[in-house]
Amino acid sequence: MSRRVDGDDVTLITELVNSAYRHGELGILEDTPEKPLQRFTAVEIEALVAEGRLLVARAGDAAVGCVKLELLKVSDSSGKVGEWGGLAVDRRLQGQKLGSKLVAAAEVHLRDAWGCSEAQLELLAPVAWRHDHKERLRAWYVDRLGYRLRVPDDFDASSSREVEGTYLDGEESGKFRLLTDSYFTVYRRELT
Repeated sequence: MSRRVDGDDVTLITELVNSAYRHGELGILEDTPEKPLQRFTAVEIEALVAEGRLLVARAGDAAVGCVKLELLKVSDSSGKVGEWGGLAVDRRLQGQKLGSKLVAAAEVHLRDAWGCSEAQLELLAPVAWRHDHKERLRAWYVDRLGYRLRVPDDFDASSSREVEGTYLDGEESGKFRLLTDSYFTVYRRELT
């Protein structure tokens, strides 16, 4: 994994992440021609790179995937908790375990560079209907990667329910407006 990113990479990574999120959040988050869903702007990608919080996967010189890192301030853990998110892989390369390699690199960085004892991720999924992509992600996180609900065996305590129309970033004119009632569920895994 690399942190070396130039201007062309920023544009490519921004498009890569936003394309992945438009697909993955279909029907959950607002995405219209007037207000296209943007998980990250180019400025946000540049800031993540400058802060050392974005890992980038490459195929040759081309950026083909990324994952964002964050050190959390939590009171429900005896150690440091780091979160990974914003995971995106070039659609042409999906199914080749690149996402798993990005997650593994993120976990190693959280543990070795930041001293985290746990890794965390969040999953947004609709309350009243099945979103196939979200169900595949949930199975991957739990069955393949070994993540568990933040509060073991307690979905309600590990989730918050957000109502349709809510702006997830808390601003009335924010970036992420819910189109359906949804759960934000937190999963964690010990880093060994």
